[in-house]
Amino acid sequence: MDRPPKRKALELMDRPQSTDNLLFSAAPPRLPAINSNTRVIRDLCIYEEEQLLAEWSYVDTEPGEGFCEIRYFAFVKKQPAGDVEFLITLREYVHPPDPALKYFAQADKQTNQKTAPFTPVGWGSSVASALHECVKSIRRFPYEPQSQKATP
Repeated sequence: MDRPPKRKALELMDRPQSTDNLLFSAAPPRLPAINSNTRVIRDLCIYEEEQLLAEWSYVDTEPGEGFCEIRYFAFVKKQPAGDVEFLITLREYVHPPDPALKYFAQADKQTNQKTAPFTPVGWGSSVASALHECVKSIRRFPYEPQSQKATP
């Protein structure tokens, strides 16, 4: 069985769809042109998202000044003694210390306090990778709060 050339299959997807099943008589939306940045999975086209720099990143700063945007995320760690909420601060640097590690995530609480206190952190080239590393660090050790002493 001969398959049509791949280019021909891509061209077929760019044709207008039938409006028989529509409740109104408007023409269906046309897809953007398919190019080398487009991935096709069966009948689904996934278009590459344009990466535009945020306006704040154009502020005139020096690389050593650590200018960054800050976002917050919350994570609840389940433990036998009760749930513990961690607030994760994510920093997106304009001039990161390492160009491959643009994002830095850090938890607000330490873990493993009774043995060797550890502050969970994560570096990454994307928001997801930095947050993933930080959450892995939170899960690595138990949260052991210091027992509160009664003051006389």
